[in-house]
Amino acid sequence: PHFSTGYMRNWGRDTFVALRGLLLIPRRFAEAAYVIRCYAACMRHGLIPNLLDGGNRPRFNSRDATWWWLQAIQDYCLLNPAGALDLLQTPIKRRYDGIVLPAPLQGAPNPPAEAAGRPGAPFVGSAAGQEVTLTDLIQEALQAHGMGIHFRELGAPGIDSKMRDEGFDVDIALDPSTGIVYGGGPWNCGTWMDKMGDSHTAKNFGVPATPRDGAPIEIIGLLKSSLRWLLTLSPAQFRYGGVYVPDETGPGYTFLAYQAWDKVLQA
Repeated sequence: PHFSTGYMRNWGRDTFVALRGLLLIPRRFAEAAYVIRCYAACMRHGLIPNLLDGGNRPRFNSRDATWWWLQAIQDYCLLNPAGALDLLQTPIKRRYDGIVLPAPLQGAPNPPAEAAGRPGAPFVGSAAGQEVTLTDLIQEALQAHGMGIHFRELGAPGIDSKMRDEGFDVDIALDPSTGIVYGGGPWNCGTWMDKMGDSHTAKNFGVPATPRDGAPIEIIGLLKSSLRWLLTLSPAQFRYGGVYVPDETGPGYTFLAYQAWDKVLQA
């Protein structure tokens, strides 16, 4: 019963795992679009909330919710192609501030002039209360992962009595040489295997049963699916061509085109 009311009522991961069967296959596209946009409006750190809490005090401690959200958007567009452009371009008022790119990247074209096939307009960050499109939020999620996501959960440690202090630190990064997104740690549950030990007697208090730090296979599969889909979209549907990633050899940034990311991940 505690999963049907209060702050535990809506879970990002579970919502988008179930969205295809509950709303898309029955062709309840209006309801599906509402759910997709509702979570999109609450994006923060480039992540979709794990616990939504009505958008009031969401938690962003899930590494897979964002990828299930992206898969749900893809499924919507494939099952309802007539409504795809409307879903991607209808303005959404965001509830929280978006990511801020480093100074050298602010105003940088995406893709750069040497990359063909997209308009090359820069990604522009947005603040709480501003209207953005789903396309912009998709790009924000991917760009955040490309730059690396590192933060401590707001309100920690008072937001979860079963976690150790170290578990509130969220770390996610991209390895450009392999295309793999990885992250997590031994003290937090970043995927659907999120049972947290709570017994002092058994000495498993604050110890995840299955931490799955590293690169869980379903996240990599969903990443591959998202990249492959983005490459099929027209510039009118999705105007971005890739993400900027930190240089491996020193300060500065390199543009990683979605086609190149997809290719290296495939390899």
